Amino acid sequence: AESIIRFRLKSLNKRQKAYLALRNIGRPAHSAKITEVYNFLFPDHPSTEHNIHAVLSHEKCGVVWIGIRSTFALKEWGYEHPSETLFNTVTKIVEEKYKETTRPVPFTIIVAEMGKHRQVVRNSSLTIASHCNPNLHRIGKNSFIPKKPDEEIQGEISAEKLDRVLRELKTKEQGGSTIANIPKNEKTSEKTTKLPDAKIKYYKKIFQLYKEYRTFKEVARRVSLTSERVRQILERGNKNGLFEYPIKKIQIPSLNKTKEKIKKG
Repeated sequence: AESIIRFRLKSLNKRQKAYLALRNIGRPAHSAKITEVYNFLFPDHPSTEHNIHAVLSHEKCGVVWIGIRSTFALKEWGYEHPSETLFNTVTKIVEEKYKETTRPVPFTIIVAEMGKHRQVVRNSSLTIASHCNPNLHRIGKNSFIPKKPDEEIQGEISAEKLDRVLRELKTKEQGGSTIANIPKNEKTSEKTTKLPDAKIKYYKKIFQLYKEYRTFKEVARRVSLTSERVRQILERGNKNGLFEYPIKKIQIPSLNKTKEKIKKG
């Protein structure tokens, strides 16, 4: 039996092994994390992050790049390779909203509309793609209008402007840096509910417990809440973009279970 298992593992190519490593993680992951799991699952054939990144970049075996640097997911989870650059997507959103309302488009609306185009995006990247977009004019502190066709488009973003935007981002957003998995085509409100910092911290604590124990009941038992209240907290936090990944993607199989599946297969 052991010889059969070894033969089956050896028969897998590197792309298939990388797919198994990512599937084991159970959610979008950076190439460094995928490499770590890869080397755990296949210790007899270790690989470097550079090589694993190159393999993942071919987007074979259902692997896709999701628009974040060195971060990959699986098509079977519902992810797709972005069809346009982030700058072009932001430009398109502003043009469409400005045409509808004839008013400057707030950054919050860009965030809300982005879910129709991408499932995962870093807040810092979205801020840069808005504030440093050569196709847009900034109006006030955080609203935008498209440039007119006859206006000259600046080719390069000055280092001073980029530095200013990054300083503003750091000041305003000391919390989470990722807007994750907004369902496609879901109607979004132009008003976002601002939660108190203490509540945000508490919601994130509940989320971390959920990641560890994986059931509402177990989390509720540890924080003296009902399972229904835990569910409500997670849903609200998920809706407000407080968590790194959506609740339905949190299920993470153990590495040992994956090895057992490989042996049985």
